[in-house]
Amino acid sequence: MTHKHIQTIVFTTCTLCLMFAGQAFARDYNIAGMFSLSYSNGLKADWGNYALQSAKIAIEDINKSGILGEDTLVMKDENITDYRCRIQGSDVIAEKLFKKKDILALIGADCSGPAVKIARVGEKYKIPTISYGANAESLSSVKDFPYFIRVVSPSSVIDTSLVRSAKVFGAEKISIFHTTDAWGKGGMEAASEEAHKQGLEIDTCGYSRNTNFFNVLTWLGQRKAAGIKHFVIIMPVPDTYTVYMAAKTLGMVSTDYYYYSSEMLSADNPPKGIYAAIGSFAPKARMPEGDKINKLRMQLGKNVGKKIDPNDVTFYWGVMGYDNAWAVAHAIKLAKDDGVTELTGEKLMPYLRKINYNGLGGNITIRPETNDRASMDLDIMNLRGYADPENGYFNHWLRKITDPSSLNIVYKPVGVLDSKSDTLKFNMNEIILPGGEKPCEECLEK
Repeated sequence: MTHKHIQTIVFTTCTLCLMFAGQAFARDYNIAGMFSLSYSNGLKADWGNYALQSAKIAIEDINKSGILGEDTLVMKDENITDYRCRIQGSDVIAEKLFKKKDILALIGADCSGPAVKIARVGEKYKIPTISYGANAESLSSVKDFPYFIRVVSPSSVIDTSLVRSAKVFGAEKISIFHTTDAWGKGGMEAASEEAHKQGLEIDTCGYSRNTNFFNVLTWLGQRKAAGIKHFVIIMPVPDTYTVYMAAKTLGMVSTDYYYYSSEMLSADNPPKGIYAAIGSFAPKARMPEGDKINKLRMQLGKNVGKKIDPNDVTFYWGVMGYDNAWAVAHAIKLAKDDGVTELTGEKLMPYLRKINYNGLGGNITIRPETNDRASMDLDIMNLRGYADPENGYFNHWLRKITDPSSLNIVYKPVGVLDSKSDTLKFNMNEIILPGGEKPCEECLEK
């Protein structure tokens, strides 16, 4: 063997050693996901799918960005579950995921009632749950939920905005329709407290999720007979939809009535309820405009096979799902910068409470001594109906059956709740009420 051959072998060996050494130190950080892609009644939850697909896009962007160095963030398909926004069994599903080897954190957990159970299982295994949608007031407690944070604000911000909106539109008495799960009950309590502050009379109607239409019809009819005109709705989308269907049946979708709901309907809901809910209000996190938002919208549209209208409110959940995944990446970076080795969920949790980054939905930090996003401006959205109203109900009904991906519904921002000044302002010229009328000046708060 010549001297030249020996040099070549030595060089090749050293190169391979360096390559394998680099690979040995690179790590995959495995996370799990629990997303609501449908409901227990079979209705699809396109908002949950938008969030999941956007989280996957975020993970691709994270790994391309170099924020984790040579390491990568991974969410395998076998570690993703559609838990259908169900409280029952959500803890069992979570436990199966948390038991898996090397799961660092869990993202998604979008519904509040199930999130309570999921977070408690996470505490058992010392694995964090990071939610993009669960806003139950009880989840704010670090003491009760030490392995949980969320990139949204709690009911004390979101659901109280419904009451404040009612006050602006001249309400003297409100009826709060809510589910009796953790979110609905907590939201009702926060909304009731705000109503007391605003000097409003309060009526409440609480019931379990998926209560049948005829019961809701009876209870709503009792409020109609009592002369109540303003309704705050704090419940999941299927139950919110049922309220609007009952209102339609009772002839309560005219300008005499006002509806303020925590949840926004989506194009997955049947057209009859969409038409009934036109003119209603709902809050969402205010999103800055820009190229990054548009890039996500275009990529998400490709992934779900649908052209996403910029005003499609479901896209909002995609943005929150995107920021949800980035929260994990920023926490991992903070831990790595501190020299933390052999990162586990237990070691990661303190760094999740230290995150501070500009997400697509605005700045995201966690309020000290809580599990909540520190500040979140809200847009108060006004449902206008379908993006192509000129095509009419029959066309929308037919397309719901034959080509559902072609449907988009539009919510227009008509009010802003500024988190810094704590002021709520509306653009009255942009508002449409049930029945398609404008607000009357004498009806507004003086």
